[in-house]
Amino acid sequence: MTTPKFVLTAPNHCIINGVLGPHHTLVTGAEGFIGRWVRSRLLSAGRNVISLDQKSNSTTPGIFYACDVTDPRQLQEIFRAHKLNSIVHLASLLPTASKQNPQAATQVNIAGTLNILEAARNFQVPRIVYASSLSVYGSSGASDTASEISPTAPEDLYGAAKKYAEALGEAYAC
Repeated sequence: MTTPKFVLTAPNHCIINGVLGPHHTLVTGAEGFIGRWVRSRLLSAGRNVISLDQKSNSTTPGIFYACDVTDPRQLQEIFRAHKLNSIVHLASLLPTASKQNPQAATQVNIAGTLNILEAARNFQVPRIVYASSLSVYGSSGASDTASEISPTAPEDLYGAAKKYAEALGEAYAC
C-alpha cells in the first residue's frame, strides 16, 4: 500500500492524491486540557474537527463522539463515517491514573494507540500527530534540554507506555 500524498490548501481543504476536498481532523482525548486547546486552535483555523473522548460533553463544538479508544469497532464506525485527513492522538490515562490502575492504563495508552494506528492504516489516513511525554526520558529529561535524540529511561508505567506507543508509531510509519 502506498502512502497517500497530502497537501494542505485553503484553511479547511486539502488535496489527497490529487483530489481536493474538505480537511477533516480527528482529535482523540478532545476533552482533556491539551485536547480542548488543540480542538480550539483547529476550529479557529477553519478545520473540520471530529472530537472523540470517553467523557461526554454536550457543549463540545462540532462533531463529538463519546468513544473508547480501546474499542476498535467503535473506532471503525467513526473512521467509516468520516473521510479523515489527519489525527491528533491525545487520548491517554495520565500518570496518577496509570499508577492507580495499571491495567486500564495499558489498555488506553498502548492498546488504544494501536487501535488508532490500525484504523488509520485501514482507512488510509495520511497524517497522525501523537503527543508523547517528557516522562519517556525519566529524571534525565527533567530539564528543557531533552530532545528526540536524548536517551529514554522511563521511571513509571505512564512513561513506559508513552515510549512504547512512540515505537508503535514508528513501526506503522515504515
